[in-house]
Parts: sequence; structure tokens; C-alpha cells
Amino acid sequence: MKILVLTSCYPEPEDDSKVGATPVVHYFAREWVKSGHEVLVIHNANKFILPLYLLPSFIKHKINSMVDMVFPKLSQRKALYREMEGVKIKRIPILKVIPRCEFLPIQIKLQLRRIQKTLLEQDFIPDVMVGHWETPQIPLLSMLKEVYSCKAVEVFHGTHYIHKGIYYKKYRKYLESIDQFGGRSPEIARKVKESLKLQYDPFICYSGIPNEYIREYTRERPEKRFEEMDAIHDFLYVGKLIDRKCVDSIILALRDAYPMKNFHLNIIGVGACEASLRDMVDKFGLQEQITFYGSLPREEVIKHMQYAQCFTMISSREVFGLVYLEAMSQGCIVIASRNEGFDGIIVDGLNGFLCEAGNAQELSKVYERINGLTQEEKEQISRNAVETAHHFTDSEVAKRYLKVFY
Repeated sequence: MKILVLTSCYPEPEDDSKVGATPVVHYFAREWVKSGHEVLVIHNANKFILPLYLLPSFIKHKINSMVDMVFPKLSQRKALYREMEGVKIKRIPILKVIPRCEFLPIQIKLQLRRIQKTLLEQDFIPDVMVGHWETPQIPLLSMLKEVYSCKAVEVFHGTHYIHKGIYYKKYRKYLESIDQFGGRSPEIARKVKESLKLQYDPFICYSGIPNEYIREYTRERPEKRFEEMDAIHDFLYVGKLIDRKCVDSIILALRDAYPMKNFHLNIIGVGACEASLRDMVDKFGLQEQITFYGSLPREEVIKHMQYAQCFTMISSREVFGLVYLEAMSQGCIVIASRNEGFDGIIVDGLNGFLCEAGNAQELSKVYERINGLTQEEKEQISRNAVETAHHFTDSEVAKRYLKVFY
């Protein structure tokens, strides 16, 4: 089967290793190739007006912190064809005059022509087309379907645009021509069904842990032990240090839950909020309790997960969060955001815990709740977390995803 993938986000050679694009779509494409399918990815990369690329770095960092947008490199304004792990990839930049706003209709039409030219050059007639992220994928999928008459599938990573009444009315004709919709989490799927007034439940497009990850690291992972009547004290956060990740709420919650300061939090990641978070640590006198590691190689992150008792990330607008699965696979008691992307994978009190995004007061109570559990209860939640993670390998989720195309 020939699978055409349209996406707004895909790893590129020029990406900054610390803040590059999520590779989730590539993981799916790679697994489909392993299964014998031919996959062509069209990366509809945002191309901004030149002055934006010349902004000072501190302004770009501030914008990134506020809207979680990574500025592409100037070189990424150019088209590029390459292959990676058997996946054919064509980056086709598309002009977006104002970041975070819609594409102009003329740009959509021009992009359609560029994609058709690429398909002709590759002698690629798709059997199925799948889009990731809403814009410009939805109008492009609809227009391409008129040409190729194949199944069109759209996966939502959020519902930012369809919640806008103007967008929905403007693109309703395009939405009506899409054969099937999916969401990157149960919560997103629910919102898509509600917003689009669908008569069916959108499928859920989960992320997965690489099979090699499970084989290589789980063998080395000793079963976590929790002392009877002893509070957990080793905490971990891994992710970007930006506003919506709410790392400040973790610090506040630990300060309140552990007045004797008998805890340690390792923070792995970089971002625009690092300076303010360090200031907070200094203000509360928690320099010995909290360590900033910056960006670390994957192998070192895993070692920290193996050591940590509890992984916390209560971010807002969280699509899925592969790092949750990684932490669960290493036996961490994981605390995620309620009504966000990982709600539904974690069942509160069974294989982890849920907390309102950014709510430091509630998070403090969750820590106290965990500390009130017996040793056996904590260890059972840890074992349940590991078992959950094993159901979400790359190959397994890609197989489930592939069934949607038939």
C-alpha cells in the first residue's frame, strides 16, 4: 500500500537537537515501511517572512515560551528531499505571513500544486492519505482527494482551529470530504467528536515506545522498591522548560508537601523559563533539593527514570506525552494532567495519578496521597505502570493505526 502523509511537524536535518520537532509522525511512518508499505511524507513546513528570522534569540525564546512555537532555521525555507529509515520525505515550505494564524487561500493552492508535482516526480499514486495537525492538512487532503479519489484520514493533535467558529464555517466543505478523523488522545478525540458533531467515535492515535527501548532498558530496570511507612523522596521532571509545562507548580507543590525539605527533584530539559525557575529555587532555599541538568542524552535520561520514584508533568495543552510512557516503563509512579492528552492511559490510583494542569495545591495533596499508601500499594502501582507501557510499543500502536486505512 502507498501511504501519503501530510504533516506540519517533522524532524529535519537542521533542527536544534535541544528543541527540535517531535518525531512522532516519523515513528509511525518508519513502522509502516517495516511492514512492507511505501510511505511518502510531505512536510508542509512553515515559512515565515524574512524579518522574523532576524529577531534576537532572547525574543525568539520568549515567543517559544509563550506559544510553544519553535522558530525554524533560515535554511528550512528551502525545499528538501531525503530518505530516512526507508521513509521518503519531501519538505515543501509554505508561507505563513503571521505565526499561529491561518494560511492564505492562495498559499494553500500553491502548495497543492507543489505536492502534485512531487507526487508526479516520485511516480506516487496514493492508496490512502493521512494528515497530522489541522492546518494546512485539512484543505490539502480535501483537494487532493478530488484528484486521487482515495481514503483521506485526519489526525488532530489539538482542537485550536476547529474551536474557532470562523475556521469551522470556512472549512466545513473540506471537513465533510474527510473519510475518518482521529485524535492523539482520548480527550482530543472526544473534543473532535463534539466540535464536528460526528456520528462516530474518532479513533485514537497513540504514541509508542520504540521496541528496542523496551528490550534494551527494561532488562536493566530493577523492580522499584518503596519503604514501608516512608514517604517517596526521589522526583523527576523531563521536558521543555516553558510556561505551559508548569514546572513552577511542581516546585511549589514539593515545597508545601515536604516542609522538612526531605526530597530531591531532578529537572532535565532546557527552555525559556529556566532562569525564572532557578530564581524560584533560590528564593525558597531549595538549591540542595533541586538539580537542573539541562539537556541529556537518552541513555542518561533513562538512568534518571530508573532511579526516580515519581515522575511529574502536569502541563496544559498536552497532546500525549511520550515521556510519560518512558517513565512508566521504568516503574515510576507517574502524575499527569487531568483532562489532557494522557488522561485515559493513566487511571487515577491504579497505574498512576491525575492532577489539574498547573494546580500546585492539588499536586501537593497528590504527593501526600501517595505517601499515605502502603509499601505494597506503591509497588503495585509501579508494576501496573510498567505493564501499561508494554502495551504501547511503536510496532503495536502502528499496527492499530494501520487498521484504520482498510
